Amino acid sequence: MLTLLLYQEWLRANPWDQLLAASVLLTVLAVPVIVKIGSGMQERRTERLRAEFGDDYDRAVEEHGHWLRAESALIKRRRTKRAAEPRDTAGTPR
Repeated sequence: MLTLLLYQEWLRANPWDQLLAASVLLTVLAVPVIVKIGSGMQERRTERLRAEFGDDYDRAVEEHGHWLRAESALIKRRRTKRAAEPRDTAGTPR
């Protein structure tokens, strides 16, 4: 109890330490949330690419040796394919 009272008194005397403590707490809480969101986005991208390319996805992973390089190659292939599609005068694909 005495330790807590001394700590509270010390924090009142050092307002920058309160800011530091709040920043550390916010960081500790925010980092796992950000990691979870990023992980979920990556999983959805992988699912979309698997659905779009099917067996080519697995072949690309074997060819490139890592799923991340394979996904980058598949996304590049998709962009190249879309760029080659004929477009009407309004700029939309036919």
